[in-house]
This record gives sequence, C-alpha cells and structure tokens, in this order.
Amino acid sequence: MAFDTGPMSIVDVLTGASSKARIQSKISGDSRFPVVVSGETRVYLDAQCDALGVSLAGLCGTILDEVVAESMRRALLIKNPKQS
Repeated sequence: MAFDTGPMSIVDVLTGASSKARIQSKISGDSRFPVVVSGETRVYLDAQCDALGVSLAGLCGTILDEVVAESMRRALLIKNPKQS
C-alpha cells in the first residue's frame, strides 16, 4: 500500500481516531510543553523570527495552531463533503 508523504497527509495519519478522545476532552489550563527540533529547523525558525519580529514560542505556537486547524478542517470536509 502506498502512502502520500506530504506534510498534511502525515499529520492526518498521526491525528487519527486516537486523537478524538483528546480533542473531546477538557483542555488543561497550562498548554505549554517542551519541543525538540533538529539544528537545521532551529536555524530556520530563528531566521523567521528575526525576519518577522516575533518570538520563537509565538511562531511555533502559530505554526502548530494552523496545522491543527487545517487538519481539523480537512477532517470535517471529508465527513461532510458538501460543505466547501
């Protein structure tokens, strides 16, 4: 079986049925967590922060929030294809 390895496809696979319980559960008051990235990714993110004038935490939070929002939007469109 072949898999699409595009960024959103990988996210879609990783956020399958097991994430439903987490999405439906209560969000804790503290949503901070440590993240480890490769050296190349850190250099890229630092350069983007400098160019945009934002903090690393703010940029990473925005990226993660948008990936989740897009993944959830796609999941809703798959369930309700007439809503586009």
